[in-house]
Amino acid sequence: FLSFVEPCRPAEMGWVFYVVGDIGEPGEARRAVARQVAQMHASRPGSFVLTTGDNFYECLTEQQFLDGFEKLRTEMLDQVALPWYFALGNHDVKKMGASLHVERWHQSTNKGLSLGLDITARVQRGAVTGSTDASVPVSLTIPRDHFNAACARVRVEDGVLMSVVVENLGCGYRDGDVVVISGEGFDLSYVICRQDLEVGWEFLCPRTRYSLQADWKARFGDTWPTTSLDIFVVNTNKKKQVLNFLGMTGGQLVGESQSWDDQKQELEASLAQSAAAWKIVCGHHPVELVPQYFLEHGVWGVAYLTSGFMKGKTASRFRRKGMRDKIVQGNTDVYLCGHQHLMAHIAPRPTTRSGATGTQYVIVGSSSKLDQDDDDFESGHPGEPEGVQDVEEWIESEDVSPEPRAASPTPKGVAASMRPQTLNAMWAASKVETMQKKMEDLWFSESIGFAVFEVSDAELTMEFYAVPLDGPATLVRSHRMAK
Repeated sequence: FLSFVEPCRPAEMGWVFYVVGDIGEPGEARRAVARQVAQMHASRPGSFVLTTGDNFYECLTEQQFLDGFEKLRTEMLDQVALPWYFALGNHDVKKMGASLHVERWHQSTNKGLSLGLDITARVQRGAVTGSTDASVPVSLTIPRDHFNAACARVRVEDGVLMSVVVENLGCGYRDGDVVVISGEGFDLSYVICRQDLEVGWEFLCPRTRYSLQADWKARFGDTWPTTSLDIFVVNTNKKKQVLNFLGMTGGQLVGESQSWDDQKQELEASLAQSAAAWKIVCGHHPVELVPQYFLEHGVWGVAYLTSGFMKGKTASRFRRKGMRDKIVQGNTDVYLCGHQHLMAHIAPRPTTRSGATGTQYVIVGSSSKLDQDDDDFESGHPGEPEGVQDVEEWIESEDVSPEPRAASPTPKGVAASMRPQTLNAMWAASKVETMQKKMEDLWFSESIGFAVFEVSDAELTMEFYAVPLDGPATLVRSHRMAK
């Protein structure tokens, strides 16, 4: 067995971590991403992988989520032996998805269990019997599910337990688990410690929103680069309820007992207390959308349900009390998200009114697929009023749109028979051009890929890699920020 080692610590050049997003689509695309991350990790060691949410698609029952986890494990997690930190997307919080992330899968690992001779000093001995020089077959159980059935052989000499060899190792073990080793004539219990575990991945999602550095320090001790980096993962899955949409309530979080406003206040306090050189907030939904689809970006009500709520309702924007404002006013350097199935880097022009201090928006949402899901900006949003099948129909029926609905863009001279996707492409190109004029920098790539962040006290570098299905990853964008 491999011996256990602590997660990679920051090298002299900086603290490295990998970012993937919208990884929930099984298949060759995410397998290719995992292979490329693993290959890069071998030559450029990273400390962890951070996902931007939508870790599972089309899961509406517990069994579908469990099946999805098995596929994710074999196609991605098993390929990259690092801690994986998860943000929750709108697909992840359907039904019992949030509780599965936080309660069942959190701290799961594929680190194999290796018990050697020193077990004799750490077991509660029972009446050990058996042949003086033969192996005794036993069973091995742990207090929760594990992914492979393990068994063990105990070697006994003259009635003394000499060693335990565990075979057919699976995953699911945690530091502190009590393993029960039972056989004919004996019953032993053994507390797993960190040194028993071989290198492998860990699934980490302590809450639907959390401080990544706080969880890291609790698990791995003082190895976090405290002066360089703080990362705050937020739950952007705000329930879409009629009263909330009308501005009569603050809105609840999906998978949490606290409200959207509670989270904003908590984030505001956390950012204010952070003394790190670089502050990153990670959520699922974008603050700034890259124009791709008219339905998503051009129709006010749908755009609001997709990302507009991150900026807040009209009153919130005027008072600068929206989630975006809390992120910006907290001197966040990067807001990292997914949801759109592309990679993007957006740098707004700093303005006095918005209180902007240089927050940049990064989207990594194409680590398993490029086509967008209909229910990302149509039906199926968590917390929709019962019986609502179509968001636009709901908006019309409730008369909640605060501004005129945008008309379908049909440029002059364009034949009515022209394909809708052609019109959409023309609309998107026009909107991108307009957006470029408003932004200091706008880059995006509609390609399967992932990102690499490297952080030191003085610099933060973001690199974006496009991943083909049958070749090496290609660097398509690099951006350096300096203090």
